[in-house]
Amino acid sequence: MHFDWYQATVQASSEEVLSWFRRVWPDGEVRPSKPKNGAAFGAQVVIGEMRVAECIWGGGMEGHGVNLWSSGGDSAFFAEAVRRRWPEHRVTRADSAADVRGEGAWEFWSAWALELADRFKLKVEHQGDWHRGKDGRTLYIGSRSSPVRLVIYEKGKQLPELGMADWVRLELRVQPKKAEAGEVVAKLTPEQLWRCSRWSLAAADYIFGENGWERVVIGTRWNPADRERAVRAFIKQYAGVLGEWAGDLGGWSELGEEIGRRITAAAEKRREAIASAQAARAAPSLQTKGIPAGNADSCQQHAQAAHL
Repeated sequence: MHFDWYQATVQASSEEVLSWFRRVWPDGEVRPSKPKNGAAFGAQVVIGEMRVAECIWGGGMEGHGVNLWSSGGDSAFFAEAVRRRWPEHRVTRADSAADVRGEGAWEFWSAWALELADRFKLKVEHQGDWHRGKDGRTLYIGSRSSPVRLVIYEKGKQLPELGMADWVRLELRVQPKKAEAGEVVAKLTPEQLWRCSRWSLAAADYIFGENGWERVVIGTRWNPADRERAVRAFIKQYAGVLGEWAGDLGGWSELGEEIGRRITAAAEKRREAIASAQAARAAPSLQTKGIPAGNADSCQQHAQAAHL
């Protein structure tokens, strides 16, 4: 497990950040870059033809410090360096990635992700070559607007020159919406990022085994008042229909029993559908493909490469 993207806002001047760039990467060249997100200025560190870090400031960010980031293989080093220089900073995005390889890795982990989405009623989005699977597939779990999103993709097929078509990446993307949440995320390890939502915490229990972690709230947590507001809205909209239905059945008690019966029947039908889908995904057995149905440590061991 490692950072694959680390982006943060620090309370420092642009001159201080650019000077830090030069100290951290003495062999690199600091060049101007195109500003983004309403900023007025941008700069990047380039080594050879490879960009290793970038920052923006000014404009719409005036008075809010400097936003800087790194992605890919430089992210882990960058995150450590930022945390040393600015222990108190605010993360605006952090990606935690795990890599697995082996026959059946994509089939196993994509099926696992879809079951996770069904369990927590998460939005699912497909991208890539799902028709032939030649150029690689990507599966997004969670909405684009959510502070936590899971991405599973065929990394090896994106880099065919490496000859590792069975390389699959699991990537959790965390984008705190509030400054206070970003400050909390700035203290988390790549593994602990999986604590940032109810469903990703459940995923972490599977991937890492029982860990005893508590959830880190970086979005909006439900509270009982939300239910009361929902009930009031429901009654306002359907009071007439409910009254007529109760009259047909003989009273409010009978209506309550009928609604309970229908909810129970619908839940049972959904359980049967999920069980059927799981049985279909289990054939052929993943164990014959070298990836047993267990925790991710076992899956990665049998997949022959836990991390690249």
